[in-house]
Amino acid sequence: MTHPTDSRRSSKPEKPSPDFPLTPRADGRWMKRIYGKLYYFTGTADEARAKYEAKLLEIAAPEPAGETQIRHLLEAFAVAKEADVEIGQLSRNTFNGYRRMCDIVYTHFSRLRPVASLTRQDADALRLRLCKGVGAKTQQDHITRTRVVFKWAYDRELMTQPFHLWIKQVSMKTLKRYQAQRPSRLMTADEIRQLIDAATVRMRAMILLGINCGFGGTDCSDLTTEWLDLDNGWHTFARPKTGEPRRAKLWPETVAALQVAISQRPRPRNTAHADRVFITRKGTLYVSEDRTRDSLGREFTTLARRVGVARPGVSFYSLRHCFETVSGDACDQVATNLVMGHADGTMAANYRHGIKDDRLAAVADHVHRWLFGAPMGRGGRTFKVVG
Repeated sequence: MTHPTDSRRSSKPEKPSPDFPLTPRADGRWMKRIYGKLYYFTGTADEARAKYEAKLLEIAAPEPAGETQIRHLLEAFAVAKEADVEIGQLSRNTFNGYRRMCDIVYTHFSRLRPVASLTRQDADALRLRLCKGVGAKTQQDHITRTRVVFKWAYDRELMTQPFHLWIKQVSMKTLKRYQAQRPSRLMTADEIRQLIDAATVRMRAMILLGINCGFGGTDCSDLTTEWLDLDNGWHTFARPKTGEPRRAKLWPETVAALQVAISQRPRPRNTAHADRVFITRKGTLYVSEDRTRDSLGREFTTLARRVGVARPGVSFYSLRHCFETVSGDACDQVATNLVMGHADGTMAANYRHGIKDDRLAAVADHVHRWLFGAPMGRGGRTFKVVG
């Protein structure tokens, strides 16, 4: 017997490439969300894309001087930043943050409100809306992103008043007080060893990358095999968030755990992810490409609760905090910065043309001694390759 939904499912088109900007629907149409509103396009993939690009131009069309409304400003900003994402100049995670702030601005003001009518009192009221019910760090993030939106509009002469400057930032005093009151994000060496021993094959390798190389969840999810030299024990994976170069010496335990994880890697649903080191058992990425789903974070929290080390402030990103803190005692901040992927804005960085691998290995050895009580290659954990 034919299922009533079979005909609808069979008419769903396929994406011509993984980076195709439109999403196929079961009814044969294509859809795309543009500044919070869904638009639908018909025809073949090429025809739908042409209609989508025409819609982008229509939305971004300049308005007559003095008549730009809030909705025009926000839609134009969203279209411009969406284009930056598609050409790789802006991360999807950053774009999502901008979109959330645009949604707040959109609901705070009337969508038909002319931007020329915005005043300093409006800036104060919007700031109150952005800061209400969240901590100082989140307040700072909300205000910074919102200022970016209005500065973009001011620079492109969509508005004449510097509204972005009227939205005051959170004071440094408030931020410092907030940071001092936050729960510690650090874990002890014993707690990390407990996590390693109790973790699954893939989670164990990711935890070791976190404490060995300062990896965060997105780093692990985006890591591909091309950036690993397991024979010699190195990685050269640039930081996805900023593009800053990184290089780190891998511990023997990390190499062994990676070998096991790669040998047992599930088949990815999307063939474009075939070179990713870590794939979930369902065949998906641990952190989705739009950064809205974080399976790694949830799995780590579950593990931390099972082991008994869960508490406010502790997350997978705590491993990155631990690495930075512990490696600082190796007294080679330049080497630590390269491992972490931190930009060096000093004048000395303009004259420095690389550092020796021995210094990176020394940092790795120092953290290894802290965690396992012995230098690299001794006193750690042993993992056998399975399969």
